[in-house]
Amino acid sequence: MQKNLFLTGPIGGGKSTSIATALGEALPGAGGFLTVRQRDETGRAVAYWLQKPDGTCRQCIIDYSAKPYTMHMEVFETFGVELLEQAKQYDYVVLDEIGGFEVLSDAFMEALIGLLKSGTPCIGVMKGVAPASKMIQKLGLGEAYVQRAECLRQWMRDDENTLLYECAQYDPEGLRLAHEWVGR
Repeated sequence: MQKNLFLTGPIGGGKSTSIATALGEALPGAGGFLTVRQRDETGRAVAYWLQKPDGTCRQCIIDYSAKPYTMHMEVFETFGVELLEQAKQYDYVVLDEIGGFEVLSDAFMEALIGLLKSGTPCIGVMKGVAPASKMIQKLGLGEAYVQRAECLRQWMRDDENTLLYECAQYDPEGLRLAHEWVGR
């Protein structure tokens, strides 16, 4: 049985919800981070925040409130790396989500791979290929992003301690796997 479980697939398919449901009251006790969407009064996403699972600290990673949109890579290279390093001290880690523009940061990727190799069990969401293509268009990311994201997906597929599960829309197997991971 793998120590790390990552769900990937379509936007709105319930991946993050499956993880939060499976962890329940244990979610705030995790190391790692959550990616939290901020919506305006019409429901449109206006920003994304990198936040500790206990909700105590967060920093803006994408601001859609003005054009051009603003990506805050420095947040991943400082706060994100700090959260990944601290996560090794926890019994379990939530990474919801990875595979966004942060894959372009060498410092973040080095800390992420170090965490995944550390033996600390991790559960999370890996941005799917289709959702990534929307992000590429919206943020103007290029071929370097596509290559780095695919390298991370391939690393996860090849790692004997990681299961990268491709969820269908509202896939009950993702929830079952998350419950099984929590049970271990």
